[in-house]
Amino acid sequence: VQRCHWIYAKRLGYLIWRIKYHYKDQTMDLKWASQKVRKLIDKYLHNIGIIERVSERSILDSGFKKTLDNYYQGSKSKASAMEHAIRHQIKISFENNDPGLYQRFKDRLDGIITMYQGNWDQMLKELDDLHADVFKGRPADYRFNNATVQLPFYDLIKTVFNQDTLATELDNRLVNETRLICKYIKSGIVISNFWEKPDEIKKVADKIASRFRMGGVPELRDNHRDLADKLMLLAKNNYNEILRRINEME
Repeated sequence: VQRCHWIYAKRLGYLIWRIKYHYKDQTMDLKWASQKVRKLIDKYLHNIGIIERVSERSILDSGFKKTLDNYYQGSKSKASAMEHAIRHQIKISFENNDPGLYQRFKDRLDGIITMYQGNWDQMLKELDDLHADVFKGRPADYRFNNATVQLPFYDLIKTVFNQDTLATELDNRLVNETRLICKYIKSGIVISNFWEKPDEIKKVADKIASRFRMGGVPELRDNHRDLADKLMLLAKNNYNEILRRINEME
């Protein structure tokens, strides 16, 4: 790199790093640059302490808030950084493994951003409360032996209903349906190499679909096949956790 271009390369590399860090955007990199340019920029970032002082932190890391306070000035920039950190964390933690919880956190985050736009101090406070709830994850639910495993299935089943008007009697029935569906899934998962056996997967999916189709609940009947497929995908995404807690799925 010619000397006259060095200062611009350093600035570009630093800006790209800051954008990638702030927005959690893994597409922001310098793969297009030559190896020599990347080495020079990496050396520059190292020399100004980026690697040691500002390593990537999850919002679930106990040091996240300290990093936020040290690296950002003012409520607006802190709120923006926390928004993108929360959005990134709930996506990777919940989107596939607990879509119901993911949607609730996402809706709440979007609501905070819309409601408090311009009121950065209050937005930061609301985001801090949301961050605490994301950190805690799912609360306990006495209706299930293991809420961590069973509640994602319960929430997914409820998506075919208007949850604002869900009657208590129907809700209790869905709890029982969830317990039963989890037993069906458990009966399949205990089979060796279950996810490599399409016939066995289909047997469990068909059993779930048949239960919904014949159970007398219109919303479940009308969505029986699609819902069964989604529940099987959720089971696959949570396979390790289900296997670890399989004796609690009763």
